[in-house]
Amino acid sequence: MTNEADASVSVIDEATGTVTRTLHEREAPRAVAADPAARKVYVANWLSHTVSVINAATGAFTRTITVGMEPSGIAVDHAARTVYVTNFESGTVSVIDEATGTVTRTIPVGAGPGGVAVDHAAHAVYVANQFAHTVSVIDEASGTVTRTIPVGGTDSALYDLAVDPAAHTGYVTDYGSGAVAVINLATNTVIARVPAASALGVAVDPARRAAYVTGFLTGIVSVIQLCR
Repeated sequence: MTNEADASVSVIDEATGTVTRTLHEREAPRAVAADPAARKVYVANWLSHTVSVINAATGAFTRTITVGMEPSGIAVDHAARTVYVTNFESGTVSVIDEATGTVTRTIPVGAGPGGVAVDHAAHAVYVANQFAHTVSVIDEASGTVTRTIPVGGTDSALYDLAVDPAAHTGYVTDYGSGAVAVINLATNTVIARVPAASALGVAVDPARRAAYVTGFLTGIVSVIQLCR
């Protein structure tokens, strides 16, 4: 997990739930994603406009990749060995080739992109645009935005996004209106809004059929039963 205030990354042992290592990062690490097969961890650094690559086995920093302004979200397509990084200030997504560690494409999306998730079965990437109040849908093959989904009104502030691939459903946190928007990714429409005060982060556990949502101001984790 990233610790933005003290510029570090904590490594947690899943079996014991304890921190086994603290890796000192660059300025303001904002988001983290891993590729277990490649044994690599990717960290988006907000202030230095870079992505750090960490060897998961040794904890060593192996590469620093320059992306857009204020990278805030990161996701990995393990099958395609591709990393997607949202650049909040630039309004773009940087596409990184895992094999070479280079940015191969920069894709314009909406204003203030933050959360990003990959639907591997659909070969699509979804991006939550905070200031545009929309979700951009990127086709992985062409690297273009194929659809823009309206999610909230002017009072909304979209932050994070997670995908349930089994149900082809997306969950988008909206801390502006205090809710989680549920999107049918087959029809690209919002099918429900679940109240969740100051909703910020979201993660999906398909096996448990649950989405977990953190409350930024409440200190509460809300559990939402997945749509199936």
